[in-house]
Amino acid sequence: MPTENTPPAQQPAANNNKDYAIVIGINDYMELTPLNGPLNDAQLFKDWLLDANGGNLPPGNCHFIPSDPTPKPFRPLQDDIDAALDVIFTDGSANGFRRLYFYFSGHGFGAKWDINGLCLPKWSNRFRNAALSSKSYFDLIVESDLFEDVFLFFDCCRDRKINAIPTQPMLGWPRPGGGTTMALALFASEFENPAFEAASVTDGNALITGHFTRALLAGLQGGATNGRGEITIESLVNFVKKGTEDRAKSSNQRQSADFFFKGSPAKLFNPVIFKRPVQTTELTLRFKTDGDYTLVDPALDPVRQGSAAAGDTWVLPLTKGVYTITDANTGREEYIVINVSAQAQTKNYDF
Repeated sequence: MPTENTPPAQQPAANNNKDYAIVIGINDYMELTPLNGPLNDAQLFKDWLLDANGGNLPPGNCHFIPSDPTPKPFRPLQDDIDAALDVIFTDGSANGFRRLYFYFSGHGFGAKWDINGLCLPKWSNRFRNAALSSKSYFDLIVESDLFEDVFLFFDCCRDRKINAIPTQPMLGWPRPGGGTTMALALFASEFENPAFEAASVTDGNALITGHFTRALLAGLQGGATNGRGEITIESLVNFVKKGTEDRAKSSNQRQSADFFFKGSPAKLFNPVIFKRPVQTTELTLRFKTDGDYTLVDPALDPVRQGSAAAGDTWVLPLTKGVYTITDANTGREEYIVINVSAQAQTKNYDF
């Protein structure tokens, strides 16, 4: 039987004082149906950003902008969001810049296939342009030429609205650049499709959250980690798409995330988000007969090969995946499935 060992403790990265974030959650609208999930979504994403094992941002670098139905008109206004961006652009110059996160959860609509309207509390059928343009903010942040990489996450609907023109930021740059900035925009749904929220349990408490945000946080917290302990653009996008679809399906809904990527193709596979400790299973192979053995990993690369006599053992730390062992003398071949759990395991296997 496998025996479980306690995995090594994860070591928090150094404080990411060159990383910044804008986090917007809007439940309350002047005329639109109130939502239940966006403030929860935004708070959970903020918690991940400030977690030493997550984004690890200094609290002062994270600008949290929740909706407030107390004043008239309801807040936030576009000024609130542009002012927070301006603070980052100006005050951040003292520390330098590495990464920016821009997160929005609330009502939204699809203006065009590549433009989402991020509805502000004033949005209505009369005030059809009271929404931020996802693409204009994407362009502004990239063209600032301040950041190495930018991540924009939009948990909102993309249903088509006719004659609704989202608003550009009031900030601008006299000499727009951004040629070397890598940027990922992840949308909760595909163009002309809705996004949904549902109740789920967190730390024993039932919370209403967006399917997309749930999948996103699960991926960032380690679910999207590949076998090398890296969360890449590719692994995150694939994880979020599947996670969003699975969560929606469990609620008898249909929803599939979408994305837009700016950067060289090679950066799709680089560990541009962060690296996590690799969990492994210690495999002990005991050989029953003499032979010339080869063990290959899921990518078909040799892990170990060589002669072994009856009674010999190989002890190997392996990451999650399906491995194949063959004996060149007999042609015998078997598969070994390594399914790493929350704790490392030791697995004995006779061949």
